[in-house]
Amino acid sequence: MKKLVTKPPEKSRDNYSVKVKLDDQRSHEAIIAQHCLSGPGIAAKVIDQFSQYKGQMSIYNIVDEINRKTEEFHSGETKGIESILMSQAITLDTMFAHFAKLSIGPVGYDQLKLFVSLALKAQNQSRATLDTLANIKNPRQTVITKQANISNGPQQVNNTLHQSSGSDDKTQKKIIDRAKQTIEP
Repeated sequence: MKKLVTKPPEKSRDNYSVKVKLDDQRSHEAIIAQHCLSGPGIAAKVIDQFSQYKGQMSIYNIVDEINRKTEEFHSGETKGIESILMSQAITLDTMFAHFAKLSIGPVGYDQLKLFVSLALKAQNQSRATLDTLANIKNPRQTVITKQANISNGPQQVNNTLHQSSGSDDKTQKKIIDRAKQTIEP
């Protein structure tokens, strides 16, 4: 098994500093605020906080990697997304197995209920992730129709080009009488 070797952060750069492009129309504070509220900026902060390598990565490098992966996606490359989804599905399936196994042991009713609930939620999320992956690999075909007349059983679909705004009782009675004659034996 290979060990992941990480390089310590550069001494000269603060891990929480970020390079931003300045322009003449906006203030430095406005540009920093935009960056902090952007998707990659927020994601980088969360990744840094939850990663086992907290403080060892610069926010700037995390944002660059997120932007690189986003550009790959925009160019039509889905291998990265497929890899993430498959990893998530396997992880969720492993969580399902773990919680299902815990529910078998000597536990009280409340713990049993909790473990089974967590197991089933993880299983459902794994299924949903695999469904998403399948939809990426094999997109569903969309069919657009102008009109669909679907009838199950003795139901008649009347298509007319023009319907009058007033009610014509004689015409309606004729239609109902004809329908009754065709339905009755």
